Amino acid sequence: MAMLDFTIHCRVPEDPNGTLVPALGIKLPSAFVQRIPALRDIIRNLKSFSRITNEGFPNKEMTTKASWHICTHDEANPKPCVEEEI
Repeated sequence: MAMLDFTIHCRVPEDPNGTLVPALGIKLPSAFVQRIPALRDIIRNLKSFSRITNEGFPNKEMTTKASWHICTHDEANPKPCVEEEI
């Protein structure tokens, strides 16, 4: 069966003059922060249509997933990335 796959990988840089997102612990552009709740709702809605590839078979794939994390690889003292499912 044919399926439509979505892959989205975006990086929104920290903004020292932006809005603090307590759940994430960083400041992001204020215009983006205002849209986070709507973005999460859209992603969760999309997930409701998604199906696990080869469900019920030994080679099933967990294709119904979405997450975000804070990445500090570019900083002088990088911290491990901890993903949070959306």
